[in-house]
Amino acid sequence: MKWKLDKALTKGADGFWHLRKMVRGKAIKAKLPTRDKGTALKRAIQLCDAALLGHDKTVKEAKARRDSVASVGDILDAYEKGSPLSPKYTNRNINSLTFLIASVRGVEIEQEGRGRVEIKRVSCSSSPKAVAKRRKLIGKLPGSVLTAELLADFKEHVLGEVPPVQVWESRHPDEISTPGKLTPADLNKQKRKVNRYLRGARSLFAKRSPSGGNLMSREVGVGIYANLKMPDLTGFMAVPQYKVNKKSYRAPSRRMWAKIEAAVPELKEKWPEAYKVFLFARNCGLRLGEIKFLKWEEIEERHDGEFVHVTENHFTDGSKGKEDRDVKLPDGMLEELEDLKTDSRFVIGGDHHFRKDLVEREISDWMRAHGWNRQQTVHELRKWFGAQLATQTGDLYAVKKILGHKSYQTTLDTYEDLVKYPEYQIPAIGESVFANPKPPANVLAVNVA
Repeated sequence: MKWKLDKALTKGADGFWHLRKMVRGKAIKAKLPTRDKGTALKRAIQLCDAALLGHDKTVKEAKARRDSVASVGDILDAYEKGSPLSPKYTNRNINSLTFLIASVRGVEIEQEGRGRVEIKRVSCSSSPKAVAKRRKLIGKLPGSVLTAELLADFKEHVLGEVPPVQVWESRHPDEISTPGKLTPADLNKQKRKVNRYLRGARSLFAKRSPSGGNLMSREVGVGIYANLKMPDLTGFMAVPQYKVNKKSYRAPSRRMWAKIEAAVPELKEKWPEAYKVFLFARNCGLRLGEIKFLKWEEIEERHDGEFVHVTENHFTDGSKGKEDRDVKLPDGMLEELEDLKTDSRFVIGGDHHFRKDLVEREISDWMRAHGWNRQQTVHELRKWFGAQLATQTGDLYAVKKILGHKSYQTTLDTYEDLVKYPEYQIPAIGESVFANPKPPANVLAVNVA
């Protein structure tokens, strides 16, 4: 029989084709697991033929597929489409979930080739190619894999790994872990890793996103997963994170700082835009994302000094800083900036691509070339500024306001131990960071935000 299915096939909001057809008094309602119309038409014809012949089993199977729990791939697609976060953070959370699953579960893939069936497992590599392949293969799993048991296995897996010692870490041989025995420092590091992936993976199922919008809802037809039959996530969401110790941070050594300071004139001469970034991070504590697209109109001269008004805009949307704030420029900084002013409306000159990517590369490469061996570069300058600000003011609420921390707890965890120490002045432009008496040795032990 030749079927007329033009009106019987409709495309749902999820992109899949749906069949609605009466065959000899029986209603066929089926979600066709494809987004290709040609494939959907073939499957629709098969269903109609089966119903016509009285093969109700085929129709029932189609209904079972429709009513089955959504796959991980369906969940990821819905999240990617409906997430209120920027693509950067949306993709990061998706990768957290696929990495978590692949780390402990993996997916075995049967591939026919050279006359035999090969079994391959999902890679946990962070390369773009591996990430894309992992998402595709993990997506084939049913959503029912998201259980408390999965997270328990992930915790056990990560805590059994020996983390690598990075180049910026100074550690004695007895401080380095061995298989089956993690030092307290490495154990704390692995617990933070677990917590990081748990937060990212479970962000997909938050009742409300920090950026607004319902992700999960008990109301029918509400939320980004309204068209999916979601698995029971009670256990998956209830597993607690680890309690971890504060991440200890040692300020850069005086020797390292001396090398950087000695090379600052070179930075100013050869890479003036990177020099401006250095000034804003070191002397104002601004985030790199806030510096890149700062406009001249946001620098204001007042009777009590010069201030930069830091505000969220469409260039910095999705960054950590959400509250407007005014940060005072140290003496001489505005003159320095104006001497290097370009025709751009942005303080950092150049085109959009340069500000977005290349200027960060310039200053990072320069710092590395002059002896900087810490994990971070520009952000380390911001953290150093915060440490000096805490010792100078003794007022952590003021530190929170100036640094733009969203939570006071972040400021407290980071700089609480520093308020008890004597004042340590932030230098004016042209002064050495060591122009003032050296603070007590333990003032340089700071906790990372």
